[in-house]
Amino acid sequence: CRAHDTRRNCPVAAILFRQQVGIGGSAGAQLAHPGLKLNQFTQEFKTDLDDIPLASLYITLLILIVLSGFFSSSETSLMAINHYRLKQLASSGHRGARLAQKLLTRPERVIGLLLLGNNMIKILAASIATVIAIHQFGDYGIWISTLVMTVVVVIFAEVAPRTLAALHPEKIALPASYVLVALLKVVNPV
Repeated sequence: CRAHDTRRNCPVAAILFRQQVGIGGSAGAQLAHPGLKLNQFTQEFKTDLDDIPLASLYITLLILIVLSGFFSSSETSLMAINHYRLKQLASSGHRGARLAQKLLTRPERVIGLLLLGNNMIKILAASIATVIAIHQFGDYGIWISTLVMTVVVVIFAEVAPRTLAALHPEKIALPASYVLVALLKVVNPV
């Protein structure tokens, strides 16, 4: 923020303005900045969020849930795949099988990658869902997004993808190994 920024452009300027004007509340309802209530804090940032189209937030949220399902199903399929069948496919020249074998030589690295990716995606999805819910339901949106995202993540990003992966590990592990090998090179290039 620069000295000439308005309250709309700079949240810090808005906080300072509120302090100078003397908008205040009880000490329990204040944030780190004296004189600023939680309700006023969320109101200030709502104006910035109004600039982001709601449809793009929903699309981003959907993509993140699908990506989380990918990571969950990849983990389950790689751990459930038949190693004898994988060895047979790899020796017959199947590139996906060779990559999956390579991943499974160091399972701690691939598990770490999958957990890191899945957790980052879920945290980002929960944040975006909270932004959407606050935009539509106000302060109650925090609770609504928590409840809705818990159900959505458990069903669509955990249980359903893992069940499909356990039933069809080859169909998921072999194509997923292409992506996971590339991600592993980015995250851990050594």
